[in-house]
Amino acid sequence: MSVEPTTNNPPLAEIRFSHINMKEEGIIIKMDTQVIGLRITDRQSPLSKVVRGEVGEVVFTVRGIFHRFQVVFLAFQENVLLLAIGNVLRGPQLRRAERVDMVLHVSWRALRNDGSYGAWYSGLTQDMSITGAKIIIPAMQEIPQELEALLYLSEEVKDDPRSELNRLNYARNTAPSEPPVKIRGRVRHFAQLPDTRITLGILFTRLSDVDRVRVQSRLLESQADRYEKEQEVADVV
Repeated sequence: MSVEPTTNNPPLAEIRFSHINMKEEGIIIKMDTQVIGLRITDRQSPLSKVVRGEVGEVVFTVRGIFHRFQVVFLAFQENVLLLAIGNVLRGPQLRRAERVDMVLHVSWRALRNDGSYGAWYSGLTQDMSITGAKIIIPAMQEIPQELEALLYLSEEVKDDPRSELNRLNYARNTAPSEPPVKIRGRVRHFAQLPDTRITLGILFTRLSDVDRVRVQSRLLESQADRYEKEQEVADVV
């Protein structure tokens, strides 16, 4: 996706950071699948006080089509706001970041209170967002409170997740096609499934800027693929 502004009718966008009660307007001067740049119309805008990594949303209309994206604040300089694009938002956003159903390979280990680490285990994501993920793991005697994980963005599971999880925990035979994303996270909630597997709700507490952009791109790609499939089904019907 790209937006080519015109001098006669440059696209105008509204930026919202609801958690800090801030709303601004700006003209889109650059946009691709990862980043959007806006020239802010208010010369006295307080955007310079926004902390890097703050999550918000941007809405705009191009050629009569309404667009709404989750975004992450990157920088504001000389009245130009730079935002990293996250998920496509459809409908009200009830969570801090919309989660996308996505089954990916995960390697994880518990972070103990004394700073040491447990053994590595395998798992699968059930859904993911820019701020967290739900991970499915085998039955465990002790649920970790914090963990370190490697998310393999290029390894999406198409087969039965249960048999895939069993296979991963016996042997990992192939190297990933690209380096994994490394995160540290806090377990906010957990639940046991009927087949004894465990789901962990993870809030990311550490994620590098580079990996944040990679996660955003992967989420946006998944949303775009799903939208294309929905359109194909609609066309057939």
